[in-house]
Amino acid sequence: MSDLTSTLKFAVDLYRAKAATAYAGYVRRDQLALLGLRPGRANPYAIYERLRADGALSLTRQGEWVSTSHRVCDEVLRDRRFGVNRNEQDPDAFDVSFLEMISSSSASSSCAAASRRTT
Repeated sequence: MSDLTSTLKFAVDLYRAKAATAYAGYVRRDQLALLGLRPGRANPYAIYERLRADGALSLTRQGEWVSTSHRVCDEVLRDRRFGVNRNEQDPDAFDVSFLEMISSSSASSSCAAASRRTT
């Protein structure tokens, strides 16, 4: 693939993702998508309140799980069932929780987790 083709593909994919986020936020009123758009930058606290009103763990309209509870986030980050398992033939070869993948310098006490829903 030429440099121009790969650059154009990258640009198309980038703007497609931006359009999908805008559609989810402005048309479907997805709260997580709105955080990345102008309303979320202008006043994220109103969106945080609506997310909290949905409960400790809720499913967004885009199919992502979001939590506003530190307790829930902490449990997900420490639970190996939500971790990475990279070796299909030998499941025990690489098995860590999300928290073990985060370096101590980048870990913070605040937490908000979202992960793609698997069906």
